[in-house]
Amino acid sequence: MHSSMMKTLGVALLVGTASVAACKYPSKQEISATFAKLTGGDYAGFFADVEDNVTWIVEGTHPLAGVYTDKKTFTKDTLEYLANLEDPKRPITLSVVNIIGGCNEPWSAQELNAHGFAKNGLEFDNNYSWNTRWSPEGSKSKIEMTRAYLDSELVKQYVDQNVKPKPPNHKSSDPRG
Repeated sequence: MHSSMMKTLGVALLVGTASVAACKYPSKQEISATFAKLTGGDYAGFFADVEDNVTWIVEGTHPLAGVYTDKKTFTKDTLEYLANLEDPKRPITLSVVNIIGGCNEPWSAQELNAHGFAKNGLEFDNNYSWNTRWSPEGSKSKIEMTRAYLDSELVKQYVDQNVKPKPPNHKSSDPRG
């Protein structure tokens, strides 16, 4: 290979490396690593990357829809609530389908799939889009806001058919204005 071409390739590689290091928000690879904790069952690890006072908007017309203003309430009233309704022999597992954004964009979109079964045998195969806004600290960024889009009817069936009282009222004013 010609030496000037090698120098050009070397510069391109260095520039590519430098641009990731200069990210104002987490890179796509860092976002992927954060979500790998969630899909791998390391919920504590995932939520360590979420601000305590996160705003988590769960869109839809189902019993869990609303605005949550901290991660403790969000996890208790949604994730823990749903976990109590799942079939322990066939629990819900999450997988990442796609990640868009990162590095120089405060928002990223994570396409997720949840699959498992409820205690009554209802199959739960739901696709999500979690649109997340990150704090501007590069690789130390945390999720400060999420908008979660999902199949409302399936969540409603999952909750209604497995007779569990609705979670406490978590609704607050919508920060989107």
